[in-house]
Amino acid sequence: MTLLLETDLPPRLALPAAAMLAGLCLWYWRRLGREGVPESRRRIRRFSLLLILITLPGLVWCSSLVDHRVDPRGYVVGWLCCLMLLAMIVLTAVADVLDTMRLRSAEVEPPESMR
Repeated sequence: MTLLLETDLPPRLALPAAAMLAGLCLWYWRRLGREGVPESRRRIRRFSLLLILITLPGLVWCSSLVDHRVDPRGYVVGWLCCLMLLAMIVLTAVADVLDTMRLRSAEVEPPESMR
């Protein structure tokens, strides 16, 4: 019996997709090293990219390599770990938004001499 919400992907699809996403993350990591990128933004985004690179193998393993019928405990633990890492990625996105708001307000606010 097949479950309606079953998430199993064939490894021939999951592995190339994860490799492509990892390559994009590494490409963006290098772009963050350019001049003109504020240091606080660079640190937050690189931490986020590191979390993504850590999460990718877990997502491939959970969606392609572990069978919930054979190893239900491993399946649940794997997905819980992936969800925790995804929550951390969302929190770094929130930190990035707050940092961007701080940087933007510093740009817009007039200097002391003009008040």
